[in-house]
Amino acid sequence: MRSVRGVSIGIILLLALFAFTVFSTRDKAPADVASITTPQLPSPSSLEIVAMLNEGPGNIAITPQGRIFLSMHQFYGPRMRVMELVNGRLTPYPSPAWSSAPNEDGVGLEAVLGIQSDPDGVLWIMDNGGLGKAEPRLVAWDTVREKLLHVHELPPPDDVEFSILSDLALDPKHGLAYVTDTAGRQSSILIVDMKSGAAKRVLTGHVSVLADQSVTIEFETGRTVTRIGPQGGKEEWKVPLNPITIDADYEWLYYGPMHGTTLYRVRTKDLADVFAGRRSEESLGDRIEAFGSRPPCDGISMDADGNIYITDIGNAAVGVMDTNGQYRTLYRDPALLDWVDGLANGPDGYIYGTVNKLHRSAPLSGGSGNAAPPFYVVRFPALAATSPGR
Repeated sequence: MRSVRGVSIGIILLLALFAFTVFSTRDKAPADVASITTPQLPSPSSLEIVAMLNEGPGNIAITPQGRIFLSMHQFYGPRMRVMELVNGRLTPYPSPAWSSAPNEDGVGLEAVLGIQSDPDGVLWIMDNGGLGKAEPRLVAWDTVREKLLHVHELPPPDDVEFSILSDLALDPKHGLAYVTDTAGRQSSILIVDMKSGAAKRVLTGHVSVLADQSVTIEFETGRTVTRIGPQGGKEEWKVPLNPITIDADYEWLYYGPMHGTTLYRVRTKDLADVFAGRRSEESLGDRIEAFGSRPPCDGISMDADGNIYITDIGNAAVGVMDTNGQYRTLYRDPALLDWVDGLANGPDGYIYGTVNKLHRSAPLSGGSGNAAPPFYVVRFPALAATSPGR
């Protein structure tokens, strides 16, 4: 009788714990999503350090052939803008001349954040021009044949004081690239024809691309992100549109503001129709879907089954959103995952990420700039088959 009673009590306790967990989390407002946790994390051994770096990386791209490329974050003033990671060492890519500041012949890169490989191994490099130092350019380099394919000059937005063409997603199904323009209230998605370089901005100022002013990202070092304001003095910077990715079937584009707790998506067909003039730009806003709640993040990527990996920058973590829009934490490590920036699928079943301590850089810490190496490239096993090119 005692053992049966003990089992009954145990079952009741488990049911009570389950009920508490469900009802205490399901109705929380989006602003609370930044603190979502999971009680059991994967084994620490499944999170690996691929490389320790002396310079802060930006984003990461991995070709179907397994070559790893990094943009070197412009907030750290790198001498070389794009590097290939080979056996833990960085090599300027495509060459020292192309990886450094542009010369009088236009060879070189001014400032690079967004970088991505397409299924053919072409590396697409988004040179954002370094806040007006040069015209933005989207550069395509064939890493298989080692030759330059395209240099597309991109028009800056009109009447916008601050614009950074940062992250990008590639859509070879429609022949388009989608670039996030972090431009305050004028933030938008820039659609670029991958062959001709023709470009069109869409969703300018739409709620899905704007920073949520109620969201604050706080770190162990205190409130950030903090910058030197236009009038001098420190101010909290609410960062708009930044993370972006595309599914393996090139049917949906996923994106959102860094300072935000909603992941949005839109059909690539709708974007292609607007670009081609088959649909009005005004109608595009009605096609946006709020897919799920997530923490403020800097980078996202998707595997072949539609799991969306998300950098939880406020909690030194990486999480995943499933195909139903439900988010959970995968890894948390304050010492190692100190601002995970970019994510990318490798052909080996792993998701790779860059760790750059960006909230400690001078532009995002009100000028203090106390970030110190090492910086990292890390990886962890994907929950499904990987899909290089995102």
